Amino acid sequence: MGGLDQRQREILRQFMELTNIADDDYATAVLASLDWDIEKAFDEFQSQIIDDDPGYLQSSINVHGESLGLNDDSLRNSPSSGYSSRPSGSKLTLASNGIDSGSGSSSSLMVAGGDLPSTQISKTETTLRPTESAAFEFASDDDQDDAEYYEYDDDEEPELQSLEQESSSSSSFKRDSDRPALMPTNWDSEEDAVANFTEVFEARYGGIHPYFHIGSLRDAMREAFECADTQERRPLAIYVHDDNAIACNIFAGKVLSSQAVSDLLGGQYVTWPWDVTQTENKEKLLGWLQELNMFEAQQVVRTTLSDSYPMLLVVTASKNQYQLVAYSTGHEYINDVTDKLIQGLSEYMDIKTNERKEELERMEREQIRREQQEEYEKALAADRARQEEEERERQLQLEAEEEGQRKMEQKKRRLEELLESVPEEPAATESGIITFRIRFPGGEAKIRRFRQEEALDSLINFVQGHGFFMENNRIWNSNVPKQDISTFDLSKSFADLKFPAREQVIVEEK
Repeated sequence: MGGLDQRQREILRQFMELTNIADDDYATAVLASLDWDIEKAFDEFQSQIIDDDPGYLQSSINVHGESLGLNDDSLRNSPSSGYSSRPSGSKLTLASNGIDSGSGSSSSLMVAGGDLPSTQISKTETTLRPTESAAFEFASDDDQDDAEYYEYDDDEEPELQSLEQESSSSSSFKRDSDRPALMPTNWDSEEDAVANFTEVFEARYGGIHPYFHIGSLRDAMREAFECADTQERRPLAIYVHDDNAIACNIFAGKVLSSQAVSDLLGGQYVTWPWDVTQTENKEKLLGWLQELNMFEAQQVVRTTLSDSYPMLLVVTASKNQYQLVAYSTGHEYINDVTDKLIQGLSEYMDIKTNERKEELERMEREQIRREQQEEYEKALAADRARQEEEERERQLQLEAEEEGQRKMEQKKRRLEELLESVPEEPAATESGIITFRIRFPGGEAKIRRFRQEEALDSLINFVQGHGFFMENNRIWNSNVPKQDISTFDLSKSFADLKFPAREQVIVEEK
């Protein structure tokens, strides 16, 4: 009871006397969730026992309100307080010794609650005794549709017979049908459904709450797990609400909307909400979870009873494998929820660290591979260039050889043609001849006879026919000063040019 002012302690005492609730933490939580309005708290308590008997409820309020001296002024305008949950696994016993339904009956309620493993299902057992000899029992197990079981004495009162008939068609706790649903069933798109959820959630519980991703579950997963920058990736929190749950308002308004949980989800998570109050919407969610390979989350949503809702599922991803790290139910403390969120964040940070390490190693391997590839390509290019150069040189050499061969053939043909153009050499005994002693470069000398009437070009062609062309050589006569006879008129005969009968000429390179 620490942290309560005098007025709140007085209201708590009156409420516990009125309801015979033994657990002051639970009574404090109920009053705090209803802004310390004792009338609303008592109505909520009675509605959990008898939903549809206003006469019984009114008579109880009148009798006990007057006996405790309660009035409108003492029951209204109480300050609100923060949410404090009962410890997990605790039991709460309510014994109402003064709540009279008109027959002087006494009643008692025992609620067993708390955190259960994900493979178990919570049970709630309620016992009402309208008379000393009558017994009324209700049990809820794994099947939400199981019928209530009642036992009465032969002299059971008519009003409890009516209660039996009405209770058989309703759950032990009902959501307020007058307020708008967080999510209708006739939505056009997932984005519209989540937008409606967010709007109604704020209207109910105020503006302080985690930022809800407006879009489909697949889009939320993309934003959480597929960000291009791995360091910007975040774990995914799936908030699953059920208005039929006992703790839906307390968890949504006091835990999820607390500053600690809201800030943690808003800053470190992508949070996506869905309402499973309607069976159709729950089946949609189960289908999406299966389609997206989130089988652990699907199993938890499928097997958890409505009374354990709302739920907050913490999901991480590693190499396209999705893991349900932890999940919170509607009966947990703020600290329990933040611990699980921090656990999920820590595990995902480890995943990101490992992925970053693997990414760096991959990048390093890729860099080495690129460098090796570049070196290989450089070596290959150098080899290719060397081969091309060698090929070019071979080609040039081949071309040079071919050109040389061609020139040699041309020269050979030219020499042959020149020698063929030289007149046949006359005999030494023939008259009217002129004898030339021709000395070639290198010391070689030849004797050649020509007729006096033959033209000078006969001598020139003879010299050229031995490979000494006039473009590169000159022919000197024996005159003083000597003359280059290749410059003479080659069409004139030796006689016209007055060559002596014997003449020595020298072939010299220019």
